[in-house]
Amino acid sequence: METATVHDVRVLLPDDEEDTHTTWPHNDTLAKETLSHAAYSGVDLAGHRWHNVKISRVVFTDCRFTGLTVNGAELADVLFRDCVFDYAHMARVRATSGVAFAGCRLVETVFEDCDLSGVAMDGCRLDGAQFDGTRMDGGDLRGSTTEGVGGVLSLRGVTLNADQIPSLMSGVASELGWRIDP
Repeated sequence: METATVHDVRVLLPDDEEDTHTTWPHNDTLAKETLSHAAYSGVDLAGHRWHNVKISRVVFTDCRFTGLTVNGAELADVLFRDCVFDYAHMARVRATSGVAFAGCRLVETVFEDCDLSGVAMDGCRLDGAQFDGTRMDGGDLRGSTTEGVGGVLSLRGVTLNADQIPSLMSGVASELGWRIDP
């Protein structure tokens, strides 16, 4: 069994004999579907809608998820590598084991009522991302940009680099209602 490690997160990869798909074999809307043991590369999933899906042992590389809408998803052993999620809206996404985003763009992405505990986001652009009612306890954001991130109180328990703290402080001040006199 092959694995990938992003920070301290170990992702169990699909079997070696699985083919890499360069086209999406499903409709634009996935409802109550299960995706497992697959690899996708260069697939355009912009504007797709996923409802109550389960994804396990899947690798997405260089895929475009711009404007993706997710309403209910369970992720286990999923690796997103060099993917674009700008303006995506992910609601009720739950990571159960081994989920990582490496080198992804998640600009202005909204995470709403998600459980992303233990998820690693390494080298990702999170500028303007919003974490509303989302748990990230045990998550890892080291190496990612965090300018303008909202819902920073949801990031309780994550691991950060020291240089990420200043960019997150304006969000903390805003959420706590601080009035700062220059």
